Amino acid sequence: MGSIAKACVVAVVGMLLGSATAHATPIGCDLAESRCDSGKYKCVLTLKSCLLECHKKALTRGVGVDGPCLQKCRVKFSSPATGRGCIDKLELKNDECSTLGDGPALRAKVEVHVLDVVARLVPGGGAPRSRCAAEKVKCFYRFDACLLGRIAKALAGGDTCPDYAHCDRYLTGPKSCFEKIENRYRPSTVHECFVYDDQATMKDFDDAFVNDVVHSISGGGKDLRTRRCTNDTSTACVNDTPCVGGGGTCQFFFGGPLAINAGGVAMCVTNQWSGPIAGTLDTASGAMAGSAKLLRRTYVSPLFAQPCPICDGADFLNDGVRDGTCSGGVRTGLDCDGNGESPETSFGVTSLDCPPSVGNLVGTSLVDLTHTNDGVATATVTAASPTCNGQPGKTCLCGSCSGDSTVACTSDAACALAGAGTCSNGAGTARRVNACLDDTTGGDDSICAPTVGDKGECPFAPVDQTCAIDTFRGCIDNLDCPAPNDHCTAHRRPCYPGYDGNVGDTVTATGTHQVPLDHAGTATLAAVFCIPPTISAAANVGQGLPGPGRMALAGVMTDDGTATTCPSHATFLPTSKNDGWDFGWMGLAHGVRAVGQGKVTVAVSGCANATPPCGVCSYTGPVENVNVAP
Repeated sequence: MGSIAKACVVAVVGMLLGSATAHATPIGCDLAESRCDSGKYKCVLTLKSCLLECHKKALTRGVGVDGPCLQKCRVKFSSPATGRGCIDKLELKNDECSTLGDGPALRAKVEVHVLDVVARLVPGGGAPRSRCAAEKVKCFYRFDACLLGRIAKALAGGDTCPDYAHCDRYLTGPKSCFEKIENRYRPSTVHECFVYDDQATMKDFDDAFVNDVVHSISGGGKDLRTRRCTNDTSTACVNDTPCVGGGGTCQFFFGGPLAINAGGVAMCVTNQWSGPIAGTLDTASGAMAGSAKLLRRTYVSPLFAQPCPICDGADFLNDGVRDGTCSGGVRTGLDCDGNGESPETSFGVTSLDCPPSVGNLVGTSLVDLTHTNDGVATATVTAASPTCNGQPGKTCLCGSCSGDSTVACTSDAACALAGAGTCSNGAGTARRVNACLDDTTGGDDSICAPTVGDKGECPFAPVDQTCAIDTFRGCIDNLDCPAPNDHCTAHRRPCYPGYDGNVGDTVTATGTHQVPLDHAGTATLAAVFCIPPTISAAANVGQGLPGPGRMALAGVMTDDGTATTCPSHATFLPTSKNDGWDFGWMGLAHGVRAVGQGKVTVAVSGCANATPPCGVCSYTGPVENVNVAP
């Protein structure tokens, strides 16, 4: 794809997102570049429409979504075995595709997004009957038909950049599709919308999906180069040689820097794999489970709305071209390639090329990321668990070791194993189960009311007010929410259901997976762990540390097996723009959304059978992502 067209497409999407990476919109630029890419945008639009229609029918009737309906959509989009899928036909007859062979993974990415859409329209889960939610589904199709359709037309031979902002009317504004539907159902008590006045956040959410599609199709769909020097993550490496001058080593990282703002404290977290990832993968069902450890480094940022340094002005993510500029951190003003875009649009694009300042480092800790996509990851309070030193009579799941506060623990035995004393350190915030408050006489402040899935909320208080789009901003009224179309909302504080401070209580995260189709499918990778305190009192209060942590990352699982060979590699790419991480007991750092493009690749071997059906295989890693830019 030509540089002029590339700049125009990214500029337009950046303008729609209103993010820190937005470019000035070029006028009259030539987009007549790739009929193959143009066709792929149309294929994505057709797939999304088809999947949404399946969910629309289910919402209209109040039943679970029909599996055969979804399967029909999948096969029509991509079917490499027959070559009859929409994507397959384009790649067979065109020699100007920016990517090849990405149909199954792209299909799964669209599926994850559609599940995100439904989860936001029906936050309570289940299979309720809601004509309002069903009709809202159509609004997304109309918005995407406008936006993706115009991009496709431009790439197929248009000679100007169309007015993409015209598409906004389908999701935002007083006469928008969303507004008309909500006004029609607002008085009803039978077919409620479940969520009202969410049009701006839903548009922001869908813009992020469109931007992801642009990066995947026209940007060449490149992967993040995850192996970097620990003393300077802007330096890519394959061994320690380029790192030794600064005292670092060559290690693998889990995605780009993760931006968090909890309780008004802006923090940037980098996650480095420490030691091996190891586990088993059932190639037939897609089920996997394994162990891993993350070295979690937490930095406090002086900028409220910019927790991590950003890579400003980069075009396509992970394309190997350092056409952006670092803003913030030790490489301010130097060049960078964007790695991942935060779903919190104010947080912009982060990059390992733009590491935080070492002087802002407040905590380094090892996190046990034992994980599964096939069932429930669980941590259980036992008689050996530490007492809640901030909540008499209660037992907490997590503490830190007396001999080293950077070591998280669940018992004295865990600290003894680490040679770090007992699980009795008083560092960090005084340990509590959660931040819930009871306004009834004789009530139990620790009780967390379950809502949906593994989520919960304080049944009485605190009630927090935050902006709907810039969710990190506390607010009193809409004037405190400066982002376009943003507004102030109230909600009860999140907490871990089933964890009330008693022996036998649990913190859980549920992993799920789809049976792979053409070696690709959706999955949610789940883990529960403990996080020790940092040296920053503000960061500890903002997150509630020491305390539990939880991961439930939805995304795309793939392997490189074929009809005649077993896989040699498998990957997991988080793509969901919904909640993925919960940190600490305070509740203010729950619902942290992952930065995109953090693909993890592992080597696959030792399958039960040498040829398909391969059965259960072993995986080890991490290894470098295969599709990185040269």
